[in-house]
Amino acid sequence: MTIVDRERLRDRFRGCLVGLAVGDALGMPVEMMTREEILAATDGRGVEGYLAPLQRRFHSTQLLKPGQWTDDTQLALAIARSLVRKGGFDLADIAAEHIVEYGGVRRGWGESTKLGIQELAEGKRKPGDPVLDPKAHGMGNGVAMKIAPLALLHALERTDGSAALEEIRLLAGLTHRDLCAAVGAAVIGGLILTSISDYEKHRLLDEANLMECPVHGVFGEFIKQTMFGWMPGEERFEEVRSASCDVRESVPFVCGITAFSSGRLFGDGVLAAVNAGGDTDSNGAMVGAILGAHHGLSGIPPEWIVGLEANGTIIGLADQ
Repeated sequence: MTIVDRERLRDRFRGCLVGLAVGDALGMPVEMMTREEILAATDGRGVEGYLAPLQRRFHSTQLLKPGQWTDDTQLALAIARSLVRKGGFDLADIAAEHIVEYGGVRRGWGESTKLGIQELAEGKRKPGDPVLDPKAHGMGNGVAMKIAPLALLHALERTDGSAALEEIRLLAGLTHRDLCAAVGAAVIGGLILTSISDYEKHRLLDEANLMECPVHGVFGEFIKQTMFGWMPGEERFEEVRSASCDVRESVPFVCGITAFSSGRLFGDGVLAAVNAGGDTDSNGAMVGAILGAHHGLSGIPPEWIVGLEANGTIIGLADQ
């Protein structure tokens, strides 16, 4: 790898993790508000930069300041710390990092994540064992939103797609009972890999790999359509307005936004995701990670980097 190639890769790794946090921080103030509510609360402008919380639904994030982020970044950084410390994927160590975060300030954790990590913290099961609580149904986007560091590891090592999918399955199993959570994370991870490497299709996106997963119903159809030839581009963008935290809505929405954003600036796609309403922090984080991997840190507006909580720590983890 030449010096130029190495610096380009570094810029993209930084862009991915910083982009995730930027999208999260931009979406934090308006999480679960509708597009109409966002416009009404911002004098018709929509979100254009960091704001204090406007939503009144989630108490754990109402005291955050502009530029601060939620559980999406909190847990992605926990995974990144483990990957750096262990030099690779270690499920028990990743679980330990989650338990540390569980014992601190939980910034808007989803129910499945909270219940799953609580079981581990209380010693009710071990990492690798299935989640016990049936309320941790696992149909949310809580794995897809934090998958970026693991995708970066596989971009660096260029490992076999089946190995990456197995690690994603194990990671998802810490908190989510349903396999949909893992498949959604694989989709987002694959898009990050493609953005990093400029491959037409990374092996994680190999149809044979994903079709071996026993997915069911509408999500299986989504994989066939979205992964292999269909994504809602600009001409269909108005059809995919907001998306909830349900992974079957959220991940196709993110795919649509990133397709819509092809050839545009980083901020265009992230702000489109946030101003659509719905699960704005998680959708913003996923779009930010994918577009950040594509544009690099150099493609993210400097004022968003400067105003971002713990920006130096995030860039340092990307470098490591």
